[in-house]
Amino acid sequence: MTIIALGLAVVAVQIFEYLAGAYGAKRYGSSRWGIYGAVIGGMVGAVLFNIPGLMIGIFARGAVPGLLFAGKGMRQSLEIGWGGVLGFLGVR
Repeated sequence: MTIIALGLAVVAVQIFEYLAGAYGAKRYGSSRWGIYGAVIGGMVGAVLFNIPGLMIGIFARGAVPGLLFAGKGMRQSLEIGWGGVLGFLGVR
């Protein structure tokens, strides 16, 4: 029973981390594509490179390419990607 509770807690924390990155990106003006990119990039980065990969994934593999795809400029995409990382870290 304890293992199941711990497993559910881990899943809940992971979901919260992905949503925090998406919230940070949205707070800095991200589009829907940037938010999807931040979540997917965070998942891929976490699987491949653990915690540093999660932050890098939100920024480099997720939010920035998603926003460039959506037609945002490079500067705005970088700022919003940084917002996703700050959201993950819990910084306002």
